[in-house]
Amino acid sequence: MALSSDDPQPHGVSRRTLLAWSALGLPTLALTACTGGNGAAGSGTSSTTTQPTIRFQFAVPSYPGSFDPSLGLDVETFRLSRQIFNNLVGVDAETGAPTAELAESWSASEDGLTHRFILRKDVKFHSGTAVTADSIVKNFERWAAMEATESGARRTPFEVVFHHHATVPEDVVPRFGTSSATEEESTRPSASFYAGARAVSEFEFELTLRRPLTMLIEALTHPGFGIIEPGTWDNEFPTGSGPYRIHSATEQEIVLNAASSYWGGTQTVDQATVKIFRQAHARFSALHRGEVHGYDLVTVEELKTIVQEGRQMLQRDPFAILYLGMNQLNSVLEDQQIRQAAAYAIDNGNLASEFFLRGTNEAKSFLPPSLAIPDPETVYGYDATKAAELLSTSSYRGQEIPFVYPTGTARAYLPQPERIYARIARQLTAAGFSIKPVPMEWNNDYIANVAAGKNPGFHLLGLSGVYRDPDYFLSTLFAQYSSEFGYDSPTVQTMIRDARSAPAGAERTALYGQIVETLAVDLPAYPLLYPISALALNNDVVNYPVSPVLDEPFARVEVTPTSP
Repeated sequence: MALSSDDPQPHGVSRRTLLAWSALGLPTLALTACTGGNGAAGSGTSSTTTQPTIRFQFAVPSYPGSFDPSLGLDVETFRLSRQIFNNLVGVDAETGAPTAELAESWSASEDGLTHRFILRKDVKFHSGTAVTADSIVKNFERWAAMEATESGARRTPFEVVFHHHATVPEDVVPRFGTSSATEEESTRPSASFYAGARAVSEFEFELTLRRPLTMLIEALTHPGFGIIEPGTWDNEFPTGSGPYRIHSATEQEIVLNAASSYWGGTQTVDQATVKIFRQAHARFSALHRGEVHGYDLVTVEELKTIVQEGRQMLQRDPFAILYLGMNQLNSVLEDQQIRQAAAYAIDNGNLASEFFLRGTNEAKSFLPPSLAIPDPETVYGYDATKAAELLSTSSYRGQEIPFVYPTGTARAYLPQPERIYARIARQLTAAGFSIKPVPMEWNNDYIANVAAGKNPGFHLLGLSGVYRDPDYFLSTLFAQYSSEFGYDSPTVQTMIRDARSAPAGAERTALYGQIVETLAVDLPAYPLLYPISALALNNDVVNYPVSPVLDEPFARVEVTPTSP
């Protein structure tokens, strides 16, 4: 199989690896060249020579929330689903742009409401059943028939992109070209953009919208749209058509075997094992012992030792946001001045330098800089004196405010939750807040509990981007009423709906600029940082396809056939 386009030579450090080391201010390391002819790194043609089994073992901080990508809310679900399932549209490894996957081409009608996809004819599910237009239609019909998520909770990928669920009102069409709307249009759930799906022929599929979606093709790269073989949705491990299938799964590890039916070329790894180590030091220790080839979410504590031991560290471009939620379901936080005081009390620069890798920057909005949306005019920044003054002249009378934070995990946007919580809580206390710590296990449905508004007050959470468009971040967080923030803004919801259909260019950019400014003023949450995340690898890994949207297929990892 051909190497990724990042690699200047068959066996050596990729260009992206060198850039990552340089950006972090770390010394670049040359890897020892490995001998040729190993495992699946060859041409993929049949041979009578027995090839070594290439194994890759990788440590992550938590178990996936679901084996069904359409129900996924977390990075680990999507990391796994990208190995097992294919989307209609994939992600180009070099540019991050949409590229052919199950669909080899696509086109749109002039009005942007009808999208036709021509499917590859050589793709089979792992069961041997062909992937056809009917398979795609049944997946869309299943997604569209899902019930709405609990009011205010984080929504499924299909809801986020199409603003659709089984009971969405069909008679409410969101306005376009204006930020005004009737009260009914503004306060009801976001009207559906989805009209239907049909098979035109065996390998031709048509998707119809009720209103244009400018970012539709980008959105279809969302790993939540991985195509599952119809009839296997309720299986413990639904069936896909991707490079791997699940061999076994325990609480400690998930083993993936290369699928012999895979259509996309020979996998460079025959067996991949995802091992779960909740603590960063445990992941590092597993790498140090040679138990794994690599692990995700390096923290600043391990950085020095990684360098001293001469291991690789690969950095991802920043495409995530860490924020402090300020839930107005807690009556204390209904006072905007109190929320402003909290924003001024936090030293984002201190958080970045103490707990995050170099390259992490202070956030000005909920949109990462690479999306090229202007920062809002309303900004806060650390000002302890102003924070204390605002709090003293507000309605605050020393009430204890719950502060929810996750334990037993690490996220790309939150590598050391307990320590980051402690630093922020100390800064809030210094400004005059009374804080009640509420630790919550990540594996005990942390996202769902926070999104449902349990223990309303302050909370730490974030969002890692999965496709390159501002709508992903804003629709996920603010397109409808949110119990996570106790925030319901008809103005913001209408502008989000309008921006989704606005033509790419200045008009759309201006709409997103208005949205981030309104959010900065309303302050339902305070964006803290655009974090840098990185993974560490042993030197027997000669290529790893690092990606800001975590499109990192193990089928393109190249590793020498040695232990572990």
